[in-house]
Amino acid sequence: MGDSLITIVAIFLAAILMFVFPLMSISERTDDVSELAVQTATTEFVNKVRTTGKLTLEDYDKYVATINGTGNSFDVDIEVDQLDENPGVKTTQTDMTKIGENLYYRL
Repeated sequence: MGDSLITIVAIFLAAILMFVFPLMSISERTDDVSELAVQTATTEFVNKVRTTGKLTLEDYDKYVATINGTGNSFDVDIEVDQLDENPGVKTTQTDMTKIGENLYYRL
């Protein structure tokens, strides 16, 4: 009776080692792949907005669909900083932050 109990426990532990640990390893790799996909999509989105100079709803929706396609959910916050080409002009409705020699306005 004692030998059969030890055999059952050994089979159970072997099953855990053969199935559970590889599944955990695969899930960690999936998270790494998802993180890389989100980084790539974010870089492409930012570069497109930077080169075109405008942020469209279509581009934003495409970006959100791409990152949600990884199977994870994300909270997207966008901050737009606009370089003031003429810092001598006064503004009354924006919050100004001085960064080095350039002035940025938070819209």
